[in-house]
Amino acid sequence: MKIIRCAIACAAALAGLIAAGPSPSIAAPQLPAGGFAGTPFAAALAERLADEGFDREVVEGFLADDRAEVIRTTLAYAIVYRESKADYSRFLDADRIGRAKSFMERKGDALAAAEERYGVPAEVITAIIMIESDFGDFRRLHRLFNVFATLIWSAEEENFSDVRTVIRKRLPDVDDEKIRTRSRKKAAWGYQQLTVLLRIAEREAVDPFSIEGSWAGAFGLAQFIPTSYWDY
Repeated sequence: MKIIRCAIACAAALAGLIAAGPSPSIAAPQLPAGGFAGTPFAAALAERLADEGFDREVVEGFLADDRAEVIRTTLAYAIVYRESKADYSRFLDADRIGRAKSFMERKGDALAAAEERYGVPAEVITAIIMIESDFGDFRRLHRLFNVFATLIWSAEEENFSDVRTVIRKRLPDVDDEKIRTRSRKKAAWGYQQLTVLLRIAEREAVDPFSIEGSWAGAFGLAQFIPTSYWDY
C-alpha cells in the first residue's frame, strides 16, 4: 500500500508540474562581438592605452577589429573562481612518464640551455609543461586580447547585469557585492596584462589577435601570463 500511495503522490506531483509548464529561465545575454567600435568602452580604453604611450589610432583599430569580442567563458570562470583540489596522481602513470622522457630527449638542447641560464632543472621544466599544457596537446584557445578586454569590460557598471547573469548561471549563490568587487579587481589585473600583451606584440612584430591562450589569460607550453612572459 505504501508503494501505491507513493506512486499516486508522484503521479499527482508530476501532473501538477506538467500543467504548470516549464520553470521560467533567464535568457543568456547577448555579449558584444564583431568589435567595440563607437562604444564608450572602446573610447575610454583607447584613451587609457594612449596615455601609456601606445599609438591611439592603432589601439582604436584593434578595438574596432571584428575579431574583438567579449568571451563568455572568461566571464563565467575568471571573475569568481573556485578552485577545486587538483589530482596530480594522473600525471604519474606510465604513459605520461614515457611521454615526458620522450620530450626531454627531443628537446634536450633547449632544456639544457634553459637550465644553464635560469637554474631550473630540465625535469622541473618538463613537468611544468606536462601539467600545464600536456606538451602543447591540451589547448583551449582564446585570443588573449579578448580575454583581457573582457575582464576590463566586466567592471563597467552598465555591463553588470549581463556579467551577473553569466556568473550566476554557474555559481547561483554569489552575491552582487562579490561580483562587483571581483570584477573591479580582475579588470585592473586584465588592464595590466593587456598593456604587456600589446608590448609583446610590438616587440615581436605580430598581430596581437594571433596570440592565443586559455580563458584565464595564460599562453604557451608553460601557460605563462603576459607579465611573467615579459619578465622572464
